[in-house]
Amino acid sequence: MIAKKDTLVYVLMHQDSGVGATVLGVFADMSDANERCLRQATDLGVPLVRESPTEGPDHQHNRPMEPMRWDTAEGVSCWVEEHRVEPCRVIKPPKLSAPAPERKNSRLYDDTEDPDDVGTDKDEEGHYD
Repeated sequence: MIAKKDTLVYVLMHQDSGVGATVLGVFADMSDANERCLRQATDLGVPLVRESPTEGPDHQHNRPMEPMRWDTAEGVSCWVEEHRVEPCRVIKPPKLSAPAPERKNSRLYDDTEDPDDVGTDKDEEGHYD
């Protein structure tokens, strides 16, 4: 079996004033998760210093390099977590121990011994039974 590469997923989390954290979504791409985190800040009216956690390799490439996080003084937070998804073990079907025994013919009698066919057997002298 060929091993597949592990897959990364990005989980968007939200915490409101000390109450437990809530999962808002799971994304396959970090930029999608960061965009949703920014939208969450906009919807709540949270002022951000900058709109991207980091710039990409150059100013024309706007893909963020790390997961985003924002916090407020009131204790509201939103952040993106990166998680590695590992494939489950594949369970193989059990091996058959021995082949099933052959089933015998379910007839009540053998074709050579027909109980209704009386008198066809001759003895050595040509007499019928």
